[in-house]
Amino acid sequence: MKTRLILVAAGLALLTVVGGCKKKEKADENACNGKNFCMKINGTLFAEDATWRTINDTRYRIEIGGGKVEMDFYGSIAAGTYTVVASPSTSGQGGFQYYVQGKNNAKGQSGTLTITSVDNNTLSGNFKVTATDAVAGGTLEITEGHFYNVPKK
Repeated sequence: MKTRLILVAAGLALLTVVGGCKKKEKADENACNGKNFCMKINGTLFAEDATWRTINDTRYRIEIGGGKVEMDFYGSIAAGTYTVVASPSTSGQGGFQYYVQGKNNAKGQSGTLTITSVDNNTLSGNFKVTATDAVAGGTLEITEGHFYNVPKK
């Protein structure tokens, strides 16, 4: 009897842990309000669907709306972390731009872009960027950036 109680308790504990992990992952995806790409711009949520494409053998781009958001990364199409710089050009570097005509033209100056998964021509990962805005002036802090299963264009 005592052994059965211990096994039942252990089973319930395992279900709680496994269930908790799945809920955490789903909660992160829900942060994007049903979209596959989101970020906070100075604390305000921006969420839309994105795609990615190959620009050349060593340059790739995640994009929204024909240039509204562009994140480039240089190197191979594999999981890894890229350092965001103002003018990326070599392996391990990434670039970021947020553009809204007449309102914003923000270019990433520093930060990181991390690809956590490349699976079935989809990309998942996260990012954090500090950008300067040539139109609005000042600095934009891009935080809580996530992308989930972004399909290849």
